[in-house]
Amino acid sequence: MTGTTVFLFGLAVGSFLNVLIHRLPRGENFVSGRSKCSNCHTVLRWFDLVPLFSFIFLKGRCRYCRERVSGRYLFVEILTGCLFLALFFLRRPDSFYGYLDLSFWLFASSLLLVLAFIDLDYLIIFDKILLVLVLITFLYQVFGKYVVQLEPAIVGGTFNINHNLLTAFLSGLVFLLIFWVTRGKGIGLGDVKLIFVLGFLFGFPGILIVVYLSLFAGTIWGLALILFFGASMKSRIAFGFVLVNSAIIFILFNQFLTTKFTPYIIRLYL
Repeated sequence: MTGTTVFLFGLAVGSFLNVLIHRLPRGENFVSGRSKCSNCHTVLRWFDLVPLFSFIFLKGRCRYCRERVSGRYLFVEILTGCLFLALFFLRRPDSFYGYLDLSFWLFASSLLLVLAFIDLDYLIIFDKILLVLVLITFLYQVFGKYVVQLEPAIVGGTFNINHNLLTAFLSGLVFLLIFWVTRGKGIGLGDVKLIFVLGFLFGFPGILIVVYLSLFAGTIWGLALILFFGASMKSRIAFGFVLVNSAIIFILFNQFLTTKFTPYIIRLYL
């Protein structure tokens, strides 16, 4: 498998992720049903939907009504292609089981991207996506420990399901307490569910790094909104979007982050 193949596959997956991001919040069927222009509602043909190339060829406009198409679609496709390419080169699979491991992280990262962009637009964390992510994570950990005895792809991670469940419950409990104390103004209940799933996905100490990355990024984002976009201290931000992006950064660079930052984080509590 070459990098070009992985990138093109990522573009195709990104196109499908756009369908999920668009249709799930509207309660529309994403399995069947043809894509339509959001302006003229014309059913789009296959050659209108070729990832990346159709957008460029049509100059970002609908073929039929010439209304401008949101650049978000192109951005998600390219982002997914680049993410797949980065994971492919960072994981460097050299066996059948290595490709299975890579497939899991590609699938998990794709679900995280859908969560991120839906939360950015609607401040909603979809339970169905979280359930799918928990299920595939459980199967991955069972497969890794009992079937092929894989080495965890995440540095410091573990295939000990009890350990990861404990991490998930403790992480979720901390965020649930924040939710109760702030009466839902600090974080939403969807963020509590999301941190539970991420705790199960990464275990300890990975979840600590994700949380601290999120707190740092969320602070910077909040200040930027206040200083440059007219937001106030009472404005809500899509913290799930921040959590997911921190999780993806950790998936990509966990080896560096775990070895360099975990000792400093743990010292804060000692």
